[in-house]
Amino acid sequence: MTLKPIGTATAIPLPAAPVGIAATFETELVSVLQQAIVGRKGMVFHVQGSEINGVVKEVRSGAVLVSNHENARILIRFDRIAAVEGN
Repeated sequence: MTLKPIGTATAIPLPAAPVGIAATFETELVSVLQQAIVGRKGMVFHVQGSEINGVVKEVRSGAVLVSNHENARILIRFDRIAAVEGN
């Protein structure tokens, strides 16, 4: 049995994932965190399905240092943060 092509398949190019989205999120996140330090406002960090309440103490390279009533130091990596809430 010999197979004959019915037609030619055309590859449809898929749009590439925007390269700057991760960089834009991190840049905006750092800006929000810096404002939280100046304003001394409490924030809620959404991290892998959990919520962490706290006050931003320091912004580090790729992470943020937070404290709350239960813990003096909480280090949260930027790549684990899904969202941030604050006033």
